[in-house]
Amino acid sequence: MTTSETLASTIGRIVEANKISFHDDKLSAEGAGHNKALHIVVKYGDKIVTRVLIDGGSGCNICPFTTLRDLGVNMGEIRESRVKVRAFDGEQRSVIGEIYLTL
Repeated sequence: MTTSETLASTIGRIVEANKISFHDDKLSAEGAGHNKALHIVVKYGDKIVTRVLIDGGSGCNICPFTTLRDLGVNMGEIRESRVKVRAFDGEQRSVIGEIYLTL
């Protein structure tokens, strides 16, 4: 049986392993008041992906096919999808598929 303390401890470990932290010494010249996009570095297995855009208001996460290929992802894990996305220019585009990646 799982107690509330055990559950809280488990959740704490998950959150601790997947947190984003910010440090004043890494701020740009504009300081904390800027409105630039937030890009982070992500590790997937033994590979590093730089300039990953974080957009909390987005309806979906988009990963270029070339990035999946460069990361060595098994393309057999991509599931077929009929989803359409609307690009910044307003044009609808089909997607290649869907995949779940554990970062």
